[in-house]
Amino acid sequence: MLIIQKPHLVVSFFRKFVMFNPIRFIFRAILLLVALLALTVQAQAASQYPALSIIGKLGINAVNISGMVKTDQFLALATDEGTQIQILPKSANGYVADSSGVIDLNQTQQAIKEFDLEAMAWQKPYLYVLGSHSKKRKKLKPNSSVKKNMERITPVIDEPYRRVLFRVELSKQLKPLHIDKISLLNEIQNNPILSPFLAIPSKENGIDIEGLAVRQHHGKTQLFVGFRGPVLRGNLTPILKLTLSTKRFEVKKSKLLLVNLGGFGIRDMQATERGFLLLSGPVNTVPNRFSLYDWDGKTQLSPMPQKQVLPNQKNDGNPEAIATENLPGWGPGIWVGKDGAENGDIRFYPFTTK
Repeated sequence: MLIIQKPHLVVSFFRKFVMFNPIRFIFRAILLLVALLALTVQAQAASQYPALSIIGKLGINAVNISGMVKTDQFLALATDEGTQIQILPKSANGYVADSSGVIDLNQTQQAIKEFDLEAMAWQKPYLYVLGSHSKKRKKLKPNSSVKKNMERITPVIDEPYRRVLFRVELSKQLKPLHIDKISLLNEIQNNPILSPFLAIPSKENGIDIEGLAVRQHHGKTQLFVGFRGPVLRGNLTPILKLTLSTKRFEVKKSKLLLVNLGGFGIRDMQATERGFLLLSGPVNTVPNRFSLYDWDGKTQLSPMPQKQVLPNQKNDGNPEAIATENLPGWGPGIWVGKDGAENGDIRFYPFTTK
């Protein structure tokens, strides 16, 4: 407040600073200008891409969007905080966020903090919603002592409520008719490659599921489950192909597939006419690069060619959810929702390659 009330002190300070530290002053001024220019360019680049219109206020955590389904009738969003998803009916001006579209997947009497919902997929009339199936380690507290922080991060915390796969049957009015729930724990435990990673926390190359896609194959429903972690030796990322029973909601058959994404994990995936589209990202937080890959649904041990690298998202959340569309005026491309941005800052990025 003293400087604001007496601006002559500011002038005096800078005069003395420039007089005694001219080189340092110029250097810092250049750094400041470069930083401001980078922020301006980044903001302009983001504004070049169409933003999805969400009308109203989301009833779920709006800054932790982790899963998305986009159709001609509705937008479905999941968050990795809490136990709810939200259905937003399409209107002439966008997608309408109303409290009536919130669906609580917790069908028990237990107080559940979160399912860590990370992925969604749609095959009429079913909306599939998947938990990460991960364990965790607590984060360090910057203001705590080394001893307290060591005690804090020592235990690996089991999160049984994260081991869920939901199937939500929607009516024509987009209301839940029935909610089924299973776990993929048995499929992971029974796989000799994946099972050792169950004891390891996510973000440390342990089990961490973030991708989900669905397709019909010879009259049977198949789910493809993409792993953010682990990434195996040789830069191989696991994908579980699950064939569902036709009589009830259960896994009839599972098969492990591997893809080489250059050491990156899967952040989301979607079935396409030619196979699948994969969104890759880091297992932890670095390197901060997110890319798209076309995948034919088969194991690929050799490095796969990148389809496209998404614009840098360093200060604007991390891409966690995708939906393909042939957007009028833009052509084929992808809607990308981000974890860490308000309402997911869902934007459309046209494909740069076929």
